[in-house]
Amino acid sequence: MNIMIYNPSSPIGGGRSIIEEEYKSRLLSDDGNNYYFVLGYSGLNTNNRCRVLVFEWVKKSWLHRLWFDYFTANKLLKKYNIDRIISYQNMLIPITKIKQTLYLQQSIPFSHLKIALKDDPVIWMYQNIIGIIVKKSTKKADKVIVQTRWMKDACMKQLHIPDDRISIIPPKVDVPVRYHYTSALNDGIVDFFYPASGLYHKNHRVIVAACKVLKERGIEDFNVFFTLKSDSSRCAKQTYRQAQQYELPIKFIGNISRDEVFERLCHSSLIFPSQIETYGLPLMEARKIGSTILASDMNFSHELLEGYAQVRYFNPENSCELADHMQSIIFRARSN
Repeated sequence: MNIMIYNPSSPIGGGRSIIEEEYKSRLLSDDGNNYYFVLGYSGLNTNNRCRVLVFEWVKKSWLHRLWFDYFTANKLLKKYNIDRIISYQNMLIPITKIKQTLYLQQSIPFSHLKIALKDDPVIWMYQNIIGIIVKKSTKKADKVIVQTRWMKDACMKQLHIPDDRISIIPPKVDVPVRYHYTSALNDGIVDFFYPASGLYHKNHRVIVAACKVLKERGIEDFNVFFTLKSDSSRCAKQTYRQAQQYELPIKFIGNISRDEVFERLCHSSLIFPSQIETYGLPLMEARKIGSTILASDMNFSHELLEGYAQVRYFNPENSCELADHMQSIIFRARSN
């Protein structure tokens, strides 16, 4: 059987890791199938079991992406005599009768939190325009794969998809055993850490507001580290301006490697105020390392951290509640 692994949208971060894990899995399997990886980035090598087809031009614009989905993809299906499609781009290949499995990684269309156009135009578009296509694809797919129980429940409730058409396959989270939590106190300063992009729903603003509350209480022996550049997005720019305006101990360290994330989780308390997540990878990484976690009181957080003792939940819109938890960690670190 010829199977197409389809994701020409050039994923980054967790999305790319999932494709690479899929590649390794298919490479090591001995099921007699041939696999065709259709991607928008290079980095994987063609071999006798997995053929890698790279189309970097697809990421130039949405028009290029649509052209690829509606025209180029169908030519590839015919050229390689594809029998089955596994789509990793949250949408099916249109205009084909070949059976398709949809790996659904995009939770934004299923969230009850509504993002205003003025706050984040990209996320607004995902909720109100692209989200319609994502939901139609999900409903039409022969099989759907999701990463969490809450996503399966959302698909069943919102789209009325039967239970047996949806499988839950969590992403593989590997943390080397050498990484383990020690203390958030470093040279007399307590460190907090939030590895996230600068999108609106990542909710850096509640951390900024909580830091302001702590400063007003006379508590300043702490640092917060964001993996943002000060000018990487509209939200990042606004966050940076507020941190500078109120002279808050917030450090903008930019993108860092996964090993550096692990290292910081060993010596920091994780703050995770995000309001929309499919999985929330840093939560699981921090759990495996044994870090103290302050997590938004959301369904994905509770699912991933169920039974974990070192977590405290807070309302992601309540900066005073977050400040109380941060203060508790700071005072406890001082006394030890």
